[in-house]
Amino acid sequence: MTYATTSKMNDVKVEVGTFEQFFKEKAVYPIAIDTYQRPYVWNVNKVKELLNDLLEHLETQPNVPYYMGSILLHKNDEKEKLFIIDGQQRMTTLSILYYLLHRRLIEGKIAMEFNSPESIKNIKNIQRFFHHDENKAWKEKVSLLFPNIQFTFITTPSEDLAFTFFDTQNDRGVKLEPTDLLKAYHLRAINNITIQERCAKDWENIQNIKPILHKKGDFTLELFTKYLSRARTWRGQKQISLVNDEDMLTEFMRNTKQNDDDTTIELFPNFHNTYGAKLYVKDNGDYEVQVNENSHDASSLPFTLRQPISKGLGYFLFSKRYAEVITLLFTDQNVTSKEIKRFRDFYDNVWKHLSV
Repeated sequence: MTYATTSKMNDVKVEVGTFEQFFKEKAVYPIAIDTYQRPYVWNVNKVKELLNDLLEHLETQPNVPYYMGSILLHKNDEKEKLFIIDGQQRMTTLSILYYLLHRRLIEGKIAMEFNSPESIKNIKNIQRFFHHDENKAWKEKVSLLFPNIQFTFITTPSEDLAFTFFDTQNDRGVKLEPTDLLKAYHLRAINNITIQERCAKDWENIQNIKPILHKKGDFTLELFTKYLSRARTWRGQKQISLVNDEDMLTEFMRNTKQNDDDTTIELFPNFHNTYGAKLYVKDNGDYEVQVNENSHDASSLPFTLRQPISKGLGYFLFSKRYAEVITLLFTDQNVTSKEIKRFRDFYDNVWKHLSV
């Protein structure tokens, strides 16, 4: 059964229907994934968990639709696309399963593209797993239930409104961290598509840096929770207070400064910058501070830890600078500085055994 209602306030459209119905009948524009979205991160174990749930449901409640929660979409009339705000992992997984079942993509409007190496790796791993002979028995059973997989589709006319609805924990997805929200917020503050894509790529490169304090995970979370948030709030007390998600969003989102445009960032006087008023970013990605020399090295940008941060590009360059600084201090194998080597020796042999 499918029904639809339209909210008088803000033109939010809510539709309950099956996965196939939405693509074939309800989607006014192609379904797409915007540049700020995280990579596709579901692995084989996560998909197997979903399949086990589907098969159990088929055995116990064969005539009842399998409900998979809500999908939040932003209707972008300018680009003529429906961007997924929340639900990318589930929609992508079902699209992969649909393809494996039918050897074709679902009919209807779909424009999802995956350029992230992590996304491509996970998709290929899932495909390889289900190509094995011992995993073919599930196909017939799941194909019977597939048409009854049901969602609530929430479509908003503006991106800001979509993020108002945004829930940081979807029904079957991966919990979004504050750094995911920060990435989305600052990418949305950039109107220049080239710069937006460059910042999204830089952010992905930071995510893939090997963690220092943890065995695995997204390095952006370590960067902001363990280093930047603490460094910007520490005032010399003996103990550093723990930083919660709300504190981080306030510091790096609500308190950031508006730019004049996408290519310039306001600078502030500091030891490395005694005269530069603005940082200019050229089309090729070079940085220029008035008469300073050009550079590709983000670690040399004239930022300081506690300076105000500009929305959009300024946030991403700030993040890139300190990701490179921390890599230089802790993990760069080509470092030649005797001072850094002495720091590492002290850290490895003394400090990391005394303090988290």
